[in-house]
Amino acid sequence: MQRRKIIPLTDRADTRRRIVRAVGPTLARHGFEGFSAERVAEQAGLRSGLVRRHFDTLRDLVAEYGETPDFWPPVEELLGNTETLATLPPARQMAECFRNYLEAIRKRPTTQAIMTWEARERNHLSQALEMVRERTSLELFEHIKGEFPEDVDLSAVVMLLGGALHFIAMRAGSSSSFGGVDFHSEQGWQRMKDTLYELVIRTLGTGCPKARGDSAATTTAPAEPAATPDAPDTPDATDNRPRQGS
Repeated sequence: MQRRKIIPLTDRADTRRRIVRAVGPTLARHGFEGFSAERVAEQAGLRSGLVRRHFDTLRDLVAEYGETPDFWPPVEELLGNTETLATLPPARQMAECFRNYLEAIRKRPTTQAIMTWEARERNHLSQALEMVRERTSLELFEHIKGEFPEDVDLSAVVMLLGGALHFIAMRAGSSSSFGGVDFHSEQGWQRMKDTLYELVIRTLGTGCPKARGDSAATTTAPAEPAATPDAPDTPDATDNRPRQGS
């Protein structure tokens, strides 16, 4: 009687990891429409049958890759030093997270290339990665403590800044520069991080005394306007309405 070959669990786990690691380079090179089990297997140096044995569908495979830090930064990376973060005003907490977000994208050129494809080829595979990003964002903002100004549409601010970062990721994956900012230099990325930080602070910093500059927390009541003598009844210099004879 022929004995069945037993594959050690460690070998199975290693094979699965090799398959998942091959997803990123395959997507970066061939895009979502060109993604296949055969190309993943070629990248991993395995038989294509092994890919199908470990994953029922290509979407399952892409979704598992999306959960790895190779593709998208975990919440812990975006938060940075949580003990320090908790001591900051809300606007600074948000600014730190967005700055970490940009740095995380910078460190992932494969993700940049994948997001470039995503802008052109949206399908059920790209949607699996979108879900990972959205869930990470929701988890991230649960850690932001404090109140933001009531007159600021926080959801719109986050959406616009997040969209800007995704655009930067796509351009960095396909271009060397944009708007005069060099994607290949430390100085270029530092400019973006510093400016992004200031944008968040200036937009959400109302009520955070130390958010704008590092001056002491002071609140000064607006000065009363100085009394002025009655002026003659002359047209207002700022009134641009047409007048008869003009």
